[in-house]
Amino acid sequence: MISENNLLRITNCYVCGKPLNSRPRIFNSEINVIPEGLDRAHKVKSCVYRCNYCKSFLCNPIQEQKNYSESLCYEASERTLRNSAIFYPYSNNLIPDSLEDKIKDHVLVDFGCGAGFFTKEIKTYVKKVIGVDLDPNGIASLKKNNIEAHIGDLETLEKLKFNSLSMVGVIEHFKNPMDFLKSCEKILPKKNAAFLIYYPNPNSLSSFLANLSNNPWDMFLEPGHYAFPSKNYLISQMSRYGFKCETYWTTSNISRGKNPFGIRRNIFIEKSLRYCIQRYSFIKAIYVLLFKLIDFFKLGDIHCYFFIR
Repeated sequence: MISENNLLRITNCYVCGKPLNSRPRIFNSEINVIPEGLDRAHKVKSCVYRCNYCKSFLCNPIQEQKNYSESLCYEASERTLRNSAIFYPYSNNLIPDSLEDKIKDHVLVDFGCGAGFFTKEIKTYVKKVIGVDLDPNGIASLKKNNIEAHIGDLETLEKLKFNSLSMVGVIEHFKNPMDFLKSCEKILPKKNAAFLIYYPNPNSLSSFLANLSNNPWDMFLEPGHYAFPSKNYLISQMSRYGFKCETYWTTSNISRGKNPFGIRRNIFIEKSLRYCIQRYSFIKAIYVLLFKLIDFFKLGDIHCYFFIR
């Protein structure tokens, strides 16, 4: 009989493939109320490693989870889309100013588009945008907005013609993220191509505060989250594929009223903050400013990369 500890154990780094010699942190977490935007179950057990070689974080969750499907990704994405009707849901723009002139004549595929918040945002920057996702709900919502969209995966990409590619919250779902990115870059043109990659930042202020309090960071507990490549390793590997990191920044989802200095998430505090942000403009200004300060030091919740070749 295989023990739970053996199930939790990861022997080789998902990112670089080197043997893991570091000791893992095993988190047991129990919460009474699930904060908005989290797909996790009431009880979670997760094993988290940091690779000594590439400095990436790896996660192996074992949990009793509600039936997990791609639709859960759609629901979280759709919630962000709804919140965007009130104010821009991120502390830092997902689309850098330096991008506009470089991809204005491009066809861009937003891979793992979900409900299409980013797809709709970047539509005005490119000649054409195409959404690709496994969940039919996300694809249907994009088609309603007259955006070309396809249900599919990597094989679908191989059938499309495009110059640029974006992935928001995608690569952390792969146990072999660099192999996946290598497959993607082979499909892109060898010149005049752009690649935008966004995924959770384990070196964020939120993660640091969670560690101080011995509470697990949210993103280590989400279903299907496995790999978080380190900044330096991702940039070096993308360079091997001919991609230069044009811009790197961080951002955080601020539309849900998350406490930037909280050691753990609390749904009641978040609802109260969100109410105040929506009702009082001066509180909203201070709230956004705090997150912008966090982004200034590159400590936001989300890694953001703009690669070109």
